[in-house]
Formats: sequence, structure tokens, C-alpha cells
Amino acid sequence: MGPFSTDNEASNCLKRRLKNNAIQFDNSVIQRVIGITGRVPREMISLAMFLHDFGSERKLSLIKIEHLREVFCHQHVSEVNEAKTLCNNVSDMTRQALAGLVQMQKPASAEEIVHYKYSSSSEETKKRLVQSFNNELTRVSRQAPRLVKIADNTAYQIADTARAYALEIALQEFGL
Repeated sequence: MGPFSTDNEASNCLKRRLKNNAIQFDNSVIQRVIGITGRVPREMISLAMFLHDFGSERKLSLIKIEHLREVFCHQHVSEVNEAKTLCNNVSDMTRQALAGLVQMQKPASAEEIVHYKYSSSSEETKKRLVQSFNNELTRVSRQAPRLVKIADNTAYQIADTARAYALEIALQEFGL
């Protein structure tokens, strides 16, 4: 079965499963589960079951974002470690470019990332940032192709939605 067509359909699926359940999910958790799993029902339900088990073991009535992060880090150890290793071994400029790419949640060119993150900067600054982001993201795509890929000749993308969340977690340690 392929992914749900919309976030609303995916959200309704999870909410139906949680109806009258002793353990509920915060709306932000539902949205993140949908994003992390790419709206694929099997993956959504699997992650939701792990979250439910986590809540049950700890006698929680509400699953919050910090619980999702803990469960995700436990389930995706290699992806989180890969993202943390990358972030620890690149420059701040590279981390800024990666943060922009993660925040945009879609394939994007260096120019699009710069416009998204630095729209109020001068044209000269944006021009230099585009060149730097291009260089850095191209290097990262060669260094860590399981995390960052070149989508076409001009756009970069995070390899998949789980790795995007792993990279987001790693970048949070740098305040990004």
C-alpha cells in the first residue's frame, strides 16, 4: 500500500486508531509521525505502536514530542549516529545549509535554501552564500550519500524522511 495522498488522510488514520485509547498522542506528535514515515500507513502504524508501547511501559496518558524523539533515536540508532557524525565533522556553514534543506522538507537548490533562510540579506551576501552552500552540499553529498543526495543537477535532498528527522535531531545539538 502506498502513502496516503494527504496529511489529513494520514492524520485521520492515526486518530481513528487512538480513539477511546488510554494513551493519546499530542497533535504535534501525529504530524511528526506522518512526516517521518512519509505518510506510508504501515510505517505510521508501526511507529505509533512503538510510541504506544513506550507510553504504556511508562504509564503515560499523552505522548509528546520528547517521547517521539526518544523512541525514534532508539529505533533509528544508525541513522541518528550517522547524522551526528556528519554534523560534528562539518563546518558551521555546512550545518546552516543542511538545516535549511531539512527545514524546507523538499528538494531544493542552494539558491532556494539561501532565499528561504536569508531572504532579507543583501544580494551580494546571498550570492556568496549560494556559492558556499553549493560547494558544501556537493561535498556532503559525496561524503554522506546515504544522508544527502543531488536530486538533479541543481537540487539537493535529504535521502529519506527518517534521515531528515535524524539530521534535524543532530542539528538541534548545534542550536539549529
